Amino acid sequence: SPIGNGAITQLTFTITNTVELAQKTGWSFSDTLPVGMTVAGPTSAISCDVGTSTGTLINAPVGGNSIVVTAGDLPAGASSCTISVPVKVTLPSPMVSAQDLSNGPLSGGTAGTPGTTDTFALIPPETAIVKVLPSVDLLAVPAASQSVEQGTPVTFNTSCTNAGPDVALGATCAVPSTGIPADATDVVTTCTPSSSPALDLRPGQSITCTTTFTPHTTGSVRLDTVASTSGSMDINPANDIAP
Repeated sequence: SPIGNGAITQLTFTITNTVELAQKTGWSFSDTLPVGMTVAGPTSAISCDVGTSTGTLINAPVGGNSIVVTAGDLPAGASSCTISVPVKVTLPSPMVSAQDLSNGPLSGGTAGTPGTTDTFALIPPETAIVKVLPSVDLLAVPAASQSVEQGTPVTFNTSCTNAGPDVALGATCAVPSTGIPADATDVVTTCTPSSSPALDLRPGQSITCTTTFTPHTTGSVRLDTVASTSGSMDINPANDIAP
């Protein structure tokens, strides 16, 4: 699944045994993380579906960009063992588009090349790709509550703001008509700049919406302003709707 810029995800290596499930010792691998990705926390010990791996050394300093596994051991009877490493993505902000970070086999290149795994006595892994989306905090800003007489036009000015840190791709700001009384007249909602079709909002930019209508039935109504993004990761969806 895509992750947002600044998020942490698990990078898992699976070492699969051959069909007779005999003990395998002496394999190793080193992984150099792609640019923009670092080790985010302590590495889990190697975990096997059967038995216990002994003598396996894992070196993955927090904040570094390399993972080195040496003195590998697959115990007899184990079909596979795994090593999981939490990694964090930190790409320069503001991100203006989604990016793919790939991690694949070292094929004729130089050891230590970013985004490659160098193996010994192991069949190299397939390429793993994680899609990184711009991270944003879209904020719906409400209007103050107000009272109006029956038959008198009422106007609400609301907005949606991108608080950053990246660009909100495919951003929209809407005031759903579901909150407007069915018998209201002269109903108009205008948003500037228009978010139909969706647009890209840089950090600090806003979409402002003006909603007017004339109520004919007494009582209370609630209008919601709704902010959304189709191409970025909203890190705080709780403030996307403002009544």
